[in-house]
Amino acid sequence: MRKLIERLELVEAKMLTAKDLKKLPMLYSQEEVKDPMVWVKFFNPYGSGSWMVTEYDPKEERFFGYVMGLGGDELGYFTMAELKRNKVEREQYWKPMKLSAAKAYEKKIHGM
Repeated sequence: MRKLIERLELVEAKMLTAKDLKKLPMLYSQEEVKDPMVWVKFFNPYGSGSWMVTEYDPKEERFFGYVMGLGGDELGYFTMAELKRNKVEREQYWKPMKLSAAKAYEKKIHGM
């Protein structure tokens, strides 16, 4: 596991940290949680879109979370490769919060 974390740190230095990897719940572990925590947020600096991460599988480099601003807001899966391909960046000043609060915050800052 340590080698996997080190590899991820090198490859995804700007996207996820070792601290994130320790805190992020594994995929499917939050299915019964009504209002899960959003641990990490990504955004598109060149257009619309916010990806709010609630779960992650480091082996598959696959996330689960809430996606806003891409024609419809929804819970779903997305990969690190998709984020990188679309030049998505990590929100460096994001503070973990419940999904309900994160949705309200995003709507407020984007005037929705």
